[in-house]
Amino acid sequence: MLSQYFNLSGLQFLIALFVIFCCLIILLISFIAITLFILNKRELNYYDWKELADDVITIAIFFEPEDDADLANISVIDIPEKVKKLLPNKYFRTIFTNQLLSAKENMVGSSGDNLDLLYTQLNLEAFALKKIRSKSWHNIAKGIKELGLMDLKKYREDVKPFLNYRRQLIRIEAQNTMLKFDGFQGLRFLNTATYPISEWHQLKLLEELAQLPPDDFTGIDNWLNSNNDSVVLFALKLVRNYHLFQFHQQLVQLFSHQNEKIRGHAIIAIKEIPDETTANNLMAIYPGETLNNKLEILSALKEVAMNDEIPFIVSCLDDHATDIKFAAATTLYHIKPNGFKYVLNHPDADNEPLVRIIKHLQSNIE
Repeated sequence: MLSQYFNLSGLQFLIALFVIFCCLIILLISFIAITLFILNKRELNYYDWKELADDVITIAIFFEPEDDADLANISVIDIPEKVKKLLPNKYFRTIFTNQLLSAKENMVGSSGDNLDLLYTQLNLEAFALKKIRSKSWHNIAKGIKELGLMDLKKYREDVKPFLNYRRQLIRIEAQNTMLKFDGFQGLRFLNTATYPISEWHQLKLLEELAQLPPDDFTGIDNWLNSNNDSVVLFALKLVRNYHLFQFHQQLVQLFSHQNEKIRGHAIIAIKEIPDETTANNLMAIYPGETLNNKLEILSALKEVAMNDEIPFIVSCLDDHATDIKFAAATTLYHIKPNGFKYVLNHPDADNEPLVRIIKHLQSNIE
């Protein structure tokens, strides 16, 4: 017994336990009270500091230097003394930086340049670099994103080591940042990309590229031959989106790729850059393709087929798969002026599912 160990009577032991319990309760209550006080103070500070940050950002947005000489002076934007005193406070600096970054995302032109100037004038880049050099993956990703958003190209070499980083979020932010820094040249990370590039990330890269002048497609020929299937898929999207006819033959070669998805995207892309051989090439690979890719071939033929291809497409009406019948009938419908008559005159035109398909085409397709 503890009472025996401390040489206490039973009553004394109970009193000691009660005192200890009361002390613990007091400590707990004190801890909760202090914590609530700190959180409440932070909450009050948050709205005051957020408003202060917004005021300074507004000043920066509408800042107009009087002459070119002012631009050489790093302290060109008038910063309130209160802000200068608060900047060492990590909590305030976080609020200020977040507001600044949020504003920059929606600003272009001289206003955006002014926000870049404010960011560097307050030396916030030093804290972004500190994040990059930390051991926290979340901070690393955030620091990289900051440098890209504020267009700090001089830190390109600090971002490069993360282009093929094992953690996806860091890798994505680094790749996005290099794209912001260098435009199409920033896609050079695809030359050595070993990790998959997700569909979502490919979409984001394409959205970023859409804002840039399409002036440099160097490297696409290598990416179409990459061992990283996701790089090949992205390259195919570039070829399709920018109608890069010079890669037509490489797309034909990809019709024999072992990856079904790559073959499918090559079929989708080639209808945007067809030539006189496209229809024949598509019909040649049709028998050995999967159901999904057969549907893509018929969709592509809708764009490139002429009268010479009609017999092949009519033969597809005999397929047992309803999806194939529908795709073939739709393709024939779009071969003007006589393609659809082959559907109407088909031996099964009065039988299901062609009856429903014909009705659908006549009522829903212009």
